[in-house]
Amino acid sequence: MITYSSPAVLVDGAAHQLELIQKEAGRRAVTIHIVLDIVHAIEKLWASARSFHTATDPAADHEPTTAHTFFESAAAVARRYVRGS
Repeated sequence: MITYSSPAVLVDGAAHQLELIQKEAGRRAVTIHIVLDIVHAIEKLWASARSFHTATDPAADHEPTTAHTFFESAAAVARRYVRGS
């Protein structure tokens, strides 16, 4: 039998996805490590930023959101989920 100690779960940051994963981990009484798939998270961020512009607006491709700001936000979300709040 294979045993796992604190498996890692790769997520894209979707709140519903995280809720389901945490619920299942709780049901199975296992501790998990949540790993953020940063590529998909940035794609979602970019898509959200584009929603504020028309399809032909050149500003849509030059959104001022920086990776630093994104990573600070992602770290805050990760801390909340790790702490279980």
